[in-house]
Amino acid sequence: DAIKPNTLTTAWTNFYLTKKDKNNSDTAAADAGAGGVVRETIDVLDEDVTVELTPIKYRWKYGDGEARTSRTAGKMLPTKADVWEKETPTSHMYQKRGTYRVEATVTYTGKYSLDNGETWDTIPGTLETQATPLDIRVWSMRSVNVSGPCQPGNPSDDPTCKIQDFTIFKPRQTRKPPHGASPT
Repeated sequence: DAIKPNTLTTAWTNFYLTKKDKNNSDTAAADAGAGGVVRETIDVLDEDVTVELTPIKYRWKYGDGEARTSRTAGKMLPTKADVWEKETPTSHMYQKRGTYRVEATVTYTGKYSLDNGETWDTIPGTLETQATPLDIRVWSMRSVNVSGPCQPGNPSDDPTCKIQDFTIFKPRQTRKPPHGASPT
C-alpha cells in the first residue's frame, strides 16, 4: 500500500494538478506553458501540424459528494503553519474521517496550424481529460488542555495524558480574558 496523502477534518486542503514533461517528471500544470496551454507539433500525412490546447475549466470531485469547478489547475502552497486556514480555488474542507478518491477533469479548447503558427483554425468542440485519481486519508484531531507536559510512557497525574490517539496536548496557560470578557 503506497503512502497516501493525509489531511485533517475541518481544515482547508489544497489540491493542484501536475503534468508529465518529456522526461516523465512532474511539473506544475500552471508552469507547463502560459496558463497551462499545451502546444505540440505532430506529423500528419508527412505534414507538420501544430496543435494548441488551452484549458478552460477544471472540475474537481473530492470523493465525499462535493465538487468544485475552477479556472485554475491550482498550485502548491508554501509549507507554513497556517496553510490549512486558507481557502484556494481548488481546496476542499472534509467534514468526516475516511479515505476519499479525488478526481479532476480538465476541459480544453483547441486550435491547429498548418503553417507553423502563422494562422490558426479552431478545432470544434472541447476535449476532456481525466487526471490520475488521488486517494487521500482524512483524520480528525482534537486538542485537550493538560496540567503540564506529558512524557511518553510516564504520564502525569492528569488523566488526559493517557489519551494517545492523534491528540495534541497543550499545557494549560493562564491568560487574561480580553477587556470586558469574563473568563470561561
